[in-house]
Amino acid sequence: MKYYRKQGMHIGNDTNIFSKIITSEPYLISIGNHSTIATNVTLITHDASIGALNDRNQASDLCGRIIIGDNCFIGSGAIIMYGVTIPANTIVAAGSVVCKSPEKGGGLSLEVIRQRL
Repeated sequence: MKYYRKQGMHIGNDTNIFSKIITSEPYLISIGNHSTIATNVTLITHDASIGALNDRNQASDLCGRIIIGDNCFIGSGAIIMYGVTIPANTIVAAGSVVCKSPEKGGGLSLEVIRQRL
């Protein structure tokens, strides 16, 4: 945790990270309190794939913040794309690809199972 914080990532209290998070923009990642990031989770803050379609000399990179709220669980192998906010008290299923922010209470690959008391 100390390493990630030193790189500029915001990590809340009592949060566990079991993945090696590699990003060129750690300051774009914010993880709330009491959250868990399971193994093999990928947080993508920067995507240059559009450069394959455009002239790489033009501004072709896409990047954005990733915000994970309090009391969240991100399952093994999940991929969270840039520009996504995961609301508090959300479980992201293992293997999910989250490319847009879910509405509070659910989303494409997310479902509220129960509220934390």
